[in-house]
Amino acid sequence: MKTLSLVRHASSNLDYGILEDFERILSNQGKIESKLAGLKILEMNNIPDHIISSGAERAISTACILSNELNYDKHKIEINNSIYNSSFDNILSIVKNTSNDYQKIMIVGHNPSLHISSQMLSAENIDNFPPASVCCIDFDVDDWNLILKGRIKYIYNPKTDQ
Repeated sequence: MKTLSLVRHASSNLDYGILEDFERILSNQGKIESKLAGLKILEMNNIPDHIISSGAERAISTACILSNELNYDKHKIEINNSIYNSSFDNILSIVKNTSNDYQKIMIVGHNPSLHISSQMLSAENIDNFPPASVCCIDFDVDDWNLILKGRIKYIYNPKTDQ
């Protein structure tokens, strides 16, 4: 059994002045959302063996807050800049090329790619994937390269948890 968690970065500061989009930081609300998402992942006993994050500042910050809540060493977070402005095909390629030593992986990234990926990998219609959402999908395979359609274990939306 392999488990994939897709996590959209938490809310970022939209007033980022001279910063590029890639450098946008989390808002205070985003920090709270990240902590809530981490607590939900912990509650669901879904601690990842490996975390892969977009290199964008808001994604890395979300991943670091999650790792803190999950007692995961933030220095082990893999940064993959191709997750930024990504496509479903790229997300799928990242997952399929992940070491089979890992049973549970988490990708922290951006919409629309994570929203689309959650739907394509689960064959479910997921209406909304707001900041700090988590979609956890189980696959009945032992090899990441064999994933096709999985079943949703849970979806978490911090907007409905406050």
